[in-house]
Amino acid sequence: MSSCHCDLLISNLKSRIEVFVGIPVNFQRLQYLDEVDLSDKSTLKDNDIVSGVTITMRIWSQDAWGRLVRAAVNGDTHKLHNLGATKTSSFRTAHSDLLNPDKRAEWLAHRSFVALFLTARRGLLKAMEFLLQNGSVRSP
Repeated sequence: MSSCHCDLLISNLKSRIEVFVGIPVNFQRLQYLDEVDLSDKSTLKDNDIVSGVTITMRIWSQDAWGRLVRAAVNGDTHKLHNLGATKTSSFRTAHSDLLNPDKRAEWLAHRSFVALFLTARRGLLKAMEFLLQNGSVRSP
């Protein structure tokens, strides 16, 4: 990213990454040399990041988001269903087990929306169609 500069906030860098690769900002964990997550409120300069280095992006692992992202970018409809990207999915996590039925429906809708966002970003028409036919909608 040649347009980056020292005073660039990590949160703004994440926004730029979302535009380029389609991974939502709230799933990104950016890390530098010590593999500690960079604070969204810090700058490249604050983290002593110099030109030409590699910043690693990881996906938050809670609720199996990494697996869902991987299934979406690969257009794997079977895995998308099994990982909670459809209304009828029986996918559960420790977090989802604590939710009431309405909140669980919102949680599944969010997972579905993220999967749709990623498949659309990559032009995976079969996966997009599958998600839309199986209840991929953004909850209000």
